[in-house]
Amino acid sequence: MTILNERVRELRPLFVPPDPVQRTSYRPGELIQWDLWQPDVEIPVGSGQSFKVWVVNGVSGFSRLHAGWMVPSRAAHDVLGGMLQVLAGVGGLPRVSVPWGGCFYGCQAACWIFAVVAFSVRNRLRAT
Repeated sequence: MTILNERVRELRPLFVPPDPVQRTSYRPGELIQWDLWQPDVEIPVGSGQSFKVWVVNGVSGFSRLHAGWMVPSRAAHDVLGGMLQVLAGVGGLPRVSVPWGGCFYGCQAACWIFAVVAFSVRNRLRAT
C-alpha cells in the first residue's frame, strides 16, 4: 500500500485541473483604465447653482492609484480635458490607455485623440 500511495503522490500534480481564475499582472506605468460616471446628486458649482456633472476617472493597473476630474459634459473636448487633468495629477503617461466599455462617440474620440497625443509625446521624448 505504501508503494501505491507514493506513486499517487507523485502522479497527482500532473492531473490537477487548470485554475479557472485569470490572474493578470501589470508593470508600473503600463496601463491606465478610464471610466466616466455621473453621480446621483447635484454638485453645487457656485452662485446658488448646482448641476449633475460627469466625472472622468483613471485607475492605474499596477498600483490601483485612482484619480478623477469633474467635467460639465460628455463632449470629446471635455472628456479629453478631464483625462489630461487626471494624468497631470498622477504625474505620468501610461504605455496603454484602456477606455471603459460601452463607449459613446465622444469618449471614443477622446480616447483616440489621447492615444495620438501620447504617441507623439513619447516619440518626442525618445528623440531627445
